[in-house]
Order: sequence, then structure tokens, then C-alpha cells
Amino acid sequence: MENSTIEKAELNKNVEDLNIEVNSLMNKLSEKDILSENLNNDVKILSKKVTELEAKLAENKAALSNKDGAFSLDSEWDSLKQWITPQQIRFCTILAEYDLEKVSALESGNQLKQNLAIMQRDEDIDALLLGRSADEAGYFRNWIGTIESVFAIPQINPSTNESQLAAGVIIRTPCGGVTIGSGRVIGDVTSDEEYAAVAFPEDPIYSQLSQVSRGDPVLFDGALLTYSAGRSTSMPKFFTNIDGTKNTNTDAANVGVKDAPDYFVNIEYLSKL
Repeated sequence: MENSTIEKAELNKNVEDLNIEVNSLMNKLSEKDILSENLNNDVKILSKKVTELEAKLAENKAALSNKDGAFSLDSEWDSLKQWITPQQIRFCTILAEYDLEKVSALESGNQLKQNLAIMQRDEDIDALLLGRSADEAGYFRNWIGTIESVFAIPQINPSTNESQLAAGVIIRTPCGGVTIGSGRVIGDVTSDEEYAAVAFPEDPIYSQLSQVSRGDPVLFDGALLTYSAGRSTSMPKFFTNIDGTKNTNTDAANVGVKDAPDYFVNIEYLSKL
């Protein structure tokens, strides 16, 4: 935490120094005598210097913003940013804030701080997904992402109690590359071949998934999956790999995941842009 504070102080000083230098050069450029023909070369040099300093200033401000825990959208999402809802931006911000708290907690060597960081993250997500009514609690609408993969796997359909070909999807989100969707779970289920958040042929999402390919931008509705009742309140509420359990069979909490996204999400509706 001390290193983070020092880095933040250095970034603040860099931003202040660069602001002073940029303003000084801009003042020089605005002086009438520098616009004479004999000083055209100086003007070009100063203009180039201002451009370089402004770029460096933008980089330092972005780095400072990240130190403050603010979510910063990657440039690859620029063409789709008009589709990102305030709710999804808040979700991304919560995850960005957790990333900082997680590092701080790990550096402290205090397991209680790590658990508290997880609980705070899940409380914030829970509050975000309360909805306007009890029926909407836990759901989100019109989130955006790009298709990472769509897969098919034989699964027991709970409606018919028969094995059918189920469809699953993994979607990459603007939240720093965090993925959400379907995947294989180990730990909370009895079979290594059990998949969570899959769709069956009678589900509308099944046919919608058949129409998309990797990289397609999509809008989708759904709900984050939560763990079953009876779990410790210090454990994650939402079924997630963000806590470092990805690609492992089990962890200390007997919650394991494999071939899965960062967050398990039951996608109910999907539309290709």
C-alpha cells in the first residue's frame, strides 16, 4: 500500500510539472513576436514539443486514474462505447476497484482483508443489480460484449430429465477483458461433466447462439449466478473465477472451476449488433 501511495504521489507531481511546462510553451507560442518569419523554425520546434508533452500528460493522467481505482475503457471498445450502459460501466468500475483492493490485501498478508475485499465487491454488485422491483433483482439488461466462443455439450435437461445437446457461450466484456457466460464447474456439483448456465433447445437463447461467431459484438440480458444457500458469508456470493480459482480443480473453499469464464452468467436473451 505504501508503494502505491508513493507511485500515486509521483504521478501527481508528473502531472503538475507537465501542466506547467505545457502552459509555459503555449504562452510562448501565443506571443506576437514569435510569429515573425525569422522564428518559424522555433515555432515548429515548440509546437512539436507541446504535442509530445500533451501525449505524455495524457498517459500520466490515465495512470493516475488507474491508481485511484477508476475504470478506464480500452481503446478497442471505442466503436462500441455508445452501447455501454451506466449499469455495465458501474459493474466494470466495481471490478477495477476490487483489483486494487485485492493487491493491497495480498501485500498486507492478512487473509481477513482479502475476505473483506471480496465481500465488499459482492455487496456492491448486489446493490447494483437490485432492480426496480423484486422481480428484476439480480438481473441486468442490454450489456454489451463480443463473442469469445459458443460450444455444445450433452447435458441432462431438468425439464425432461433426458440428455440433450446444450449450448453454452463465453462473452468478453469491456471490463478489462473479464469474460462471462457458461462453463464447466467442479466442487459444487457431483459430476466433473456438469456445466452451468447452458441453454437447451426449447430456450430462445439456444437459436440466438446459433447465429453468432467469435468476435461478433452482441447485446445481452441475464443474471449472475449465485452460490447455493448455506455457504459462509465470507465466501464469494457470485459464481466467479476472479478470486484466483480459474483452471484449478478445487481450492481451499472447495469451489473449483475449469474451462469457464470469469463470471458464470445465465444469458436469457442475446442480439447481434
